[in-house]
Amino acid sequence: EQAKDQASHEALVKLFQNDASKEVEPDPKEEPKPIDEFNTPIRRGADYAVRYRGKVYNLDAFNSLHPSLAIKADNETLENANFAWRNLSKDNPLLDLKYDGKKLTKKSLATLMIYAPYITWLNLSSCDFSSRELNVLSKMENLTRLNLQKSNVKTIDLKGLVSLTHLEILNLHSTQVNKEIFQILKEIPSLKRVFLWNTKIPLKTVEENKTTLPFLE
Repeated sequence: EQAKDQASHEALVKLFQNDASKEVEPDPKEEPKPIDEFNTPIRRGADYAVRYRGKVYNLDAFNSLHPSLAIKADNETLENANFAWRNLSKDNPLLDLKYDGKKLTKKSLATLMIYAPYITWLNLSSCDFSSRELNVLSKMENLTRLNLQKSNVKTIDLKGLVSLTHLEILNLHSTQVNKEIFQILKEIPSLKRVFLWNTKIPLKTVEENKTTLPFLE
């Protein structure tokens, strides 16, 4: 009888240990969204990342590992970051964004980082930003129209545009760009129209460069 009780006790202990060692996984249908103070990517050095289930992921790596958690455009996220927005059409998820602020904030910049691959038209006119902040433009692989008129943008801020293979319209009127912008424009073959009125480039210089850059206006 004592041996039987001992065997029962050992079986219970073993069962308890097995249960305790099992990692309880949440229902995949109820996976929590990535969370930080803004429900947006968090800054890690020069890059952005996502905090999810106690770990921090590079933004690109996270999107690859958890495609079901891709963030979709919604009024709350974009409007809280001071963006007016619309989808190009009912069947086209690409975004037309206009920033309504005078200076990019941490929150608005992080929001741009989230939606970068889905932005096709972007209006940052009359806005102040730094060269580092404009690095986000190089992530916008589907960008076709970029309005930076009446902003504090300089030529050096725009070097990242050469990676944008679909950019067609670039509005730089009333900015601080100089004639060095021509070298950057030569490296963007997709361009169709570039507006350079009221910049540091004399009208005569613009006209002289239309031979090689016929899209200048």
